[in-house]
Amino acid sequence: MPSKPNIFRINPKLSGEDRFTAYWHYILSSYPTTGQSILDQIALSAELPKTRFISAIDHPIGDQKNRPDFEIEGEDYNILFEHKIFSELGEQQLERYLKLASVRAKKTYLAFVSARNHKLEDMILSDPLYIQPRGEAQHFTWQVLGAELKRERYGLVKEFLQYMEMEGLLTMPWAGLGDPFIDSKAENALREVLKEVANDTRKQGCSIRHSSKSIGTEYRKPLTGIHLIYIYASPHFSSEDERLSGRLMYASVWIKHPGGFLQAKLPDAYGSFDGSPQVFVSDEVVQSSWDKDLYRERLYMASLPKILGKSQIEARRNIREFIQLIIEHLENNLGHSVQSLEVI
Repeated sequence: MPSKPNIFRINPKLSGEDRFTAYWHYILSSYPTTGQSILDQIALSAELPKTRFISAIDHPIGDQKNRPDFEIEGEDYNILFEHKIFSELGEQQLERYLKLASVRAKKTYLAFVSARNHKLEDMILSDPLYIQPRGEAQHFTWQVLGAELKRERYGLVKEFLQYMEMEGLLTMPWAGLGDPFIDSKAENALREVLKEVANDTRKQGCSIRHSSKSIGTEYRKPLTGIHLIYIYASPHFSSEDERLSGRLMYASVWIKHPGGFLQAKLPDAYGSFDGSPQVFVSDEVVQSSWDKDLYRERLYMASLPKILGKSQIEARRNIREFIQLIIEHLENNLGHSVQSLEVI
């Protein structure tokens, strides 16, 4: 049986998802009854027979190229897990992990857990070693597993739940439709709101593209010198800015730097300004992963629950105001600096 983890030895430099997995490992290993509750919930939902919880393993041994995030060892079978918060799956990631499970001497299944809905290939869903919840969901979610933890009485488990809430990983009901990240009705309603607002706020010469994966909208060439503004909803998880927690509405501002980044074209504006709700600003520069000449120079953030409010009407009004505030901030607060940027 693996040795019990020590929370004080968890590497603080771990990436967000790996750090979350390390904490999850600590909770399930420290409280075997909690581990049993999670295993029972997964087994019941996936229509597997119940089995006794033996241990939890952080990043179990795979092979040179494949190492799943997590494993629960049961008396009768094991379950490998791939953990995501909001990122996409890697190329053939679940397919590769299913191959790992298939060569185990002991019966081993694969489960996928994320904080948002992913559409998986039929080949994965039909594999007898891939387990998923009953119903329409194609994978498990942190929101549902977090709800199971609310039954636990341990103080540290309650603190872990507070941590999940701060990172935006617990269920956020909206407008009587459910959680936009895991309930299709709520997700589709929020996407429609974003489309309507985009049509209302688009300036002449600006083109609009709606993401099919994340809940977001691209405003392409919305202002002179601005290549892209991407408006999207997301958990706060792993954000570099600790002034906000929970779920956020983001607006990232991207600018072209042909030949590479030398100096920011936007002046520093780190801080916040009044809005409904308050909008926070970060000036940390980030190079895009898809275009070496494209850089994020500005990131606007506001509380998603406050922006969405309690209805689609309220969400439509607040998202429109959020976008208008950002455009005005780029036009007026930055003034001639924006107008003098090289036209892209």
